[in-house]
Amino acid sequence: MTKKIKPIFIVLSSLLLIHCGSVKKHNAHIDQLIRPELLKKDVAFVKKKLAKHQPNLDWYISKDSLDTLFEQLDNQLTQPLKPNDFFFQLSPLISSIKQGHTRLSPLGKRISKLENKRYKSKGLGPLSQFEVVFFNDSLYISKNETPDSTIQIGTQILKIDNLCPTALFKKFKKTVSSDGYNETYYRHWFNRSFNAYFTLTNGVKDSLNFTLKSNDSIFNFTTFRLEKEKKKKVENESIVVEKSKEKEEKLSLRKKKKIFGWVNNQFAKELIISKVDSTIAILNLKNFSSGNHKKAYALIFEEIKKKNIKHLIIDLRNNPGGKIADNVHLYSCLTDKPFIMNKKSVVNSKASTIAPLFNHSPIWMYPLTAVAFPFFATFQWLGTTKNEKGQLVYHTAGSRLKQPNPLAYNGQIYVLINGGSFSAASIFSAKLKADKRAVFFGEETGGAYNGTVAGLKLNYKLPYSKLNLNLWIMDIRMFDENGEHGKGVMPDLPIKPELHKILSPEDEEIDEIIAFIMSKKK
Repeated sequence: MTKKIKPIFIVLSSLLLIHCGSVKKHNAHIDQLIRPELLKKDVAFVKKKLAKHQPNLDWYISKDSLDTLFEQLDNQLTQPLKPNDFFFQLSPLISSIKQGHTRLSPLGKRISKLENKRYKSKGLGPLSQFEVVFFNDSLYISKNETPDSTIQIGTQILKIDNLCPTALFKKFKKTVSSDGYNETYYRHWFNRSFNAYFTLTNGVKDSLNFTLKSNDSIFNFTTFRLEKEKKKKVENESIVVEKSKEKEEKLSLRKKKKIFGWVNNQFAKELIISKVDSTIAILNLKNFSSGNHKKAYALIFEEIKKKNIKHLIIDLRNNPGGKIADNVHLYSCLTDKPFIMNKKSVVNSKASTIAPLFNHSPIWMYPLTAVAFPFFATFQWLGTTKNEKGQLVYHTAGSRLKQPNPLAYNGQIYVLINGGSFSAASIFSAKLKADKRAVFFGEETGGAYNGTVAGLKLNYKLPYSKLNLNLWIMDIRMFDENGEHGKGVMPDLPIKPELHKILSPEDEEIDEIIAFIMSKKK
């Protein structure tokens, strides 16, 4: 070993040992009992942070009611608890404020880098070989990637290693909240979170036993981790040309992914021209956070103009939100008038807007963070003013007057929403609804019409349980706050969720909207 390599080897070895030590320490903590007096200190910590940073805590629950819940929990903590048992005691209290962004997270077992490498090398996990949907309190297979092709789509999963999916849903539903009084959110949230919750409860396994039900027949099926297929060597005369072409395609795809975003093997922003009628297009928006939204929307709306699209369907199903700047830019491409998306955001203090700088930085970055602090603090301080009510307010991308985009589309708009349309997706929907700019199909959004508490986030680790608290600090209200209190954006033409539609290889909900458009054209 050379003199140059040796120091690097020592550093890397040290980092590996530290990582392995932290994994062991974290996993050991999960199984430790924490004394009641320490759990109560964690409760007090949460209460203090909510009061200090979370604006308008009484949006959906009175201060007296929330104080009573804290007092009741404090009185209930008489026995030592493991961190995740404490999670199920404390998280329902946090969810009672009915602000879906603010929530507590349980502790999952960590695995070392070597273990993670071993699992990846062994291939697709037993749970990941099925894609599932939760509907009417039951779990169904929506995609089968196991070696057994006889297992049909729509087969119900009764148990996995004797764990009932319905019981898992009921257990975790208490730990989260939609915005306000919405109920459509929970099914979509569980679909997105099922694998994580199952693994948290059951651990990482190389095999799982499923109890399945199909056509009134109940049977057992065991999945094993699938080994990766070894790539075969290709030998022919055009190998150099093929590799060059493949490299160009990869670079092109990589560039496209950067612009349009890439989520779950799909583009986050994608325009599709209908095969039924070339004047109809579907704009699929998986989120408002991935990709370069300015470049993406420029290309998309250039295409809309070029193709002479008259009817635009915007698909916001299961869009969890993202950046307000993203949906503000999109809205500028859909209007011919100057607009304001939302009011200035109420915050509890100027310190709340500055805290995220250090809060999101790891300790090793503190020297750099300290250098940036005066500039960041000045910018945040100047951005925070008082409104006519004497409240501290902060400008967001949506609270300033925006002008229409030169590429703005002026045709008909149809929006497809569901309970998974949340946060910025609900804000965007509410603006379209308020301006009567679109016809809405589907079901009530998971996010509230009138606004949400989001924007800037603070991450806290509770002192003794080490549970993670995600706390948001900006009260973002719609400029036109005229929705029903605690309700989401409602569809003009409801589309009732049905299992056969969800499992169908065809997108029957989009087909219904296209049929509606075609009927109006006659």
